[in-house]
Amino acid sequence: MTCPRRPSALPLSRPLILLAIGWWLASGPLPAVAQVTGCPLETVPFAPVDQVKPILETFFANLATQDVVSAARDLFAIFPISQEAKDSFANKITAMKGKLGNLSGSEFIGFRRFGVSQRYVIVYWFSFHDLMPVLWEFSFYRPKPDGPWQLNFIRFESDDLLEFMAFPKLQYDTLRMQLEGPPKPGN
Repeated sequence: MTCPRRPSALPLSRPLILLAIGWWLASGPLPAVAQVTGCPLETVPFAPVDQVKPILETFFANLATQDVVSAARDLFAIFPISQEAKDSFANKITAMKGKLGNLSGSEFIGFRRFGVSQRYVIVYWFSFHDLMPVLWEFSFYRPKPDGPWQLNFIRFESDDLLEFMAFPKLQYDTLRMQLEGPPKPGN
């Protein structure tokens, strides 16, 4: 007994299907499996970003001329984490500055928002050092619509800038751990 032949979902002949596939393949490069992609950064004016940019401009201006603890004082004032965590993060920034050299400038490079939310925004900034740039990510959150902004998260990277931009923190940390192994004590 043979099974009845089902009609094709597409009423196209085999040559037309092959032609369509050939056109699709010729229309551009296929994305590589390991290609770094991510949500592109926005740079157009956006009120929440305009409100938090002065905080970061002050931080980077101070970071170029002051010790890390003094430079981060205003930033840490709006960062609801423990003093121990603030001290640990200040130590990481101090170590990074020691490895990469003096900060010679910084610039805003863009932001990401969550839909139409006016209360959460992620801002990206470059700081320029003697040896290489550092890419920073700052997440800001406004608990009340008309209330002050608070810093929700900070991270920075100097080596894998494209991967850093493309992956959220957990994915990036997992990727780095797969490539380098678990972090060494003191890092």
